[in-house]
Amino acid sequence: MHVVIFGSSSYSLINFRLPVIRRLVDRGYQVTLISGCDNESEFVRDFFWSEMPNVRYECFGLDRGTLSIFNSVKSVWEAFKVIRQVDADVIFAYTVKPVLIAGFLSYIYKKKEYCVLISGV
Repeated sequence: MHVVIFGSSSYSLINFRLPVIRRLVDRGYQVTLISGCDNESEFVRDFFWSEMPNVRYECFGLDRGTLSIFNSVKSVWEAFKVIRQVDADVIFAYTVKPVLIAGFLSYIYKKKEYCVLISGV
């Protein structure tokens, strides 16, 4: 089974989701992480390459600070390309923009399981 974990910032994958990622890997799941590219993306890529080389990390232009329709469509398209390429069985999204983007994509891919987490709600 292939799981995609989708967050808005790269460092939050380590800071908040690392125990979940480790548990999934230990149980034999394939894991792909996707987030917006930011200042920490290189560090996160290097961390997972050295600590868990079977975990794939992808970042793309997810603009967290704007409500621009053009940027949102671009983000959906880039996330679509990653999720289509890895052919995930489960999409786990957290934070608002990834939840909305992944929700739309899971609607397109009806066979995908879709899990969300928004803290503080």
